Amino acid sequence: MHEENIDIISNLEFNGDETPLLTHLLRTGITPSFAFPIQVGVFEAVQLVDGKRRVWPKMSTGLSQAFTSYSPGKILTVSGEKYKVGGLVIYDAEDPINRAHSHFSVCINDNPRLSYYNRCIENDCGWVSSEMKNPLDISVCPICNQSDSIQTDIWYLPDGFAPIIVPWQGDNENPGTEWAWNMKPAKIRNQDNEQPAGGVQFPTPVTDADESEIQDHLFSDNSLDRELKGIFERINLRSTRDDGKGVELLLVNSGYNGTGYLICELCGRIERQANQWPSTISPPRTTNPKPGHHRPYAIPESAIRGTNHTHESRKPCLGQPWSESSYERIYLGMTFITDMLMISIPGQSPLGDRTVTTRSRILNNGLRTLKEALISEIQKSAHLVNREISGGVRKRNTTDSEGREVTNFEIYFYDNVSGGAGLSSSIITGENSLFRIIDILKSTENRLSGAECLGAKKEEIDGKMKIEGGCDKSCLGCLLDFRNKREHELFDRKEALRLIRYILYGEIPSINSGSSNYDDTCLEDISNSIKQTLKIMKSDVQIQIDDGCLVGIYGEKKLYIRPWISYIDMFEDPKIKKWEEDGIDFDDVEADSIFLDWAESNHYICIEWDKLRKNPSDFSESLDTVIRGLI
Repeated sequence: MHEENIDIISNLEFNGDETPLLTHLLRTGITPSFAFPIQVGVFEAVQLVDGKRRVWPKMSTGLSQAFTSYSPGKILTVSGEKYKVGGLVIYDAEDPINRAHSHFSVCINDNPRLSYYNRCIENDCGWVSSEMKNPLDISVCPICNQSDSIQTDIWYLPDGFAPIIVPWQGDNENPGTEWAWNMKPAKIRNQDNEQPAGGVQFPTPVTDADESEIQDHLFSDNSLDRELKGIFERINLRSTRDDGKGVELLLVNSGYNGTGYLICELCGRIERQANQWPSTISPPRTTNPKPGHHRPYAIPESAIRGTNHTHESRKPCLGQPWSESSYERIYLGMTFITDMLMISIPGQSPLGDRTVTTRSRILNNGLRTLKEALISEIQKSAHLVNREISGGVRKRNTTDSEGREVTNFEIYFYDNVSGGAGLSSSIITGENSLFRIIDILKSTENRLSGAECLGAKKEEIDGKMKIEGGCDKSCLGCLLDFRNKREHELFDRKEALRLIRYILYGEIPSINSGSSNYDDTCLEDISNSIKQTLKIMKSDVQIQIDDGCLVGIYGEKKLYIRPWISYIDMFEDPKIKKWEEDGIDFDDVEADSIFLDWAESNHYICIEWDKLRKNPSDFSESLDTVIRGLI
């Protein structure tokens, strides 16, 4: 092929953007990129040694990993030397002095580096919009219905990260000098502690309104027995299509406490807080600070040549933090295309009202935990290396057959490789996929039942496996892994067990379904906590456990307390449903305020399980007061 034809092919124009052909094929997922690492994030220092340009240190990783490994404020150790991440790497800069200017001088709507980050900031909602070209003109979240919860910020696609570069004289740093023949990374001082890394959000699928990139998987009725048909009434299975296009995911580093970063519009220096912005440089042994700040790179001698001491190349950077309109802070972000598998739980009965379930902390934690257990079992089933598949949780609204809006709670799994390799979607599209899925769900139940927990004991009694000693929340045996260390504090094995048993068997999530053996062990810890508080209070009230209930006893009086799982309809709880069928009157109460009129020797109440766990001491005091009839 003639050289001029190669040039034409390698620089075809796509959507008005002159992009190399191979890059276009890789970024769109047409060509899998696991052998072509196009989304690479670097950490490098551009310095001067005796006036000559030198790049050291220099290392790289996948850009998604770089958001964590090279997050601004982190201190990195390379060959025994410490470097603090303090700015951006800008490749192919138009201006060698103000290297970041071309990235931040173009307005947002025309800037390929800047995009909108529209999302709900309500706790435990987590909705992210797929709209990235414009800010959203809505105030109510379409998922949780919370008013004034939609926030729009800006994210920037970086090439990499760098330390701040300052002048040196011999072995000593001389930060008061504007420019020198030796420009090296600033020293890490004892008081210069590492800043907490920016929070990297879990990748969020960004699809069109109809999610045309994703297909539903329906199994014919004649291929399902009654048990299997029930499973696929409680969950929906979806995956990326077989057209090789995959689905786009958005990954964001939102900065410390989710507040984003301040980035210099000229040099790309990064700071977390406005009060940390370096507006002056103080030379040693002088009281005359100079305006400006040092850059995250050294200006080459070629850009200095022929200038005098007043030229900007010889002075600190005078740039200010980027801002445009009402936007002043910047998040770091990227998108990538990969293959995906989704398990969706429709927000229908027995789940409760969507305004409650969409913000339910224990439901969110249960879904996160179930996601991690499923990842472990999917990788085991497909004989994959750990970390080849990752996942996340999201909420998505759809309309049912009667025109009602339904919120779906979706666990998604994606290939940990840009472009995708079909690992996730093959679970549902491969041979014997139906039976593989059921096996994965059942092995996930076994994992969450406590059978694989450290120190667990298993014994078969009357043909049933009895498990003792499972962990309370999570352990190295069942869930904890380096890949999910950011979520360790959120894991709740028993809540995830309730969800997987609901999926498999249609069992309403209840206190008992979160126990390995469907018994009352989930109530033992809370019972002991209440007993301890009552003992400290020197109360005569006694506490027992009876068939899924806590029972407060004082003389002839008994108060039956049924904790119910707050993300289901209260009247779907098996025990409460039985009370209603038997004509038993009961009250729904708060954990810290029980007000009852004792007309009978026995009384019945129900209380949200998570509120009871959160305030056992307040509940104990209220229980002591009401059961002794002092109100």
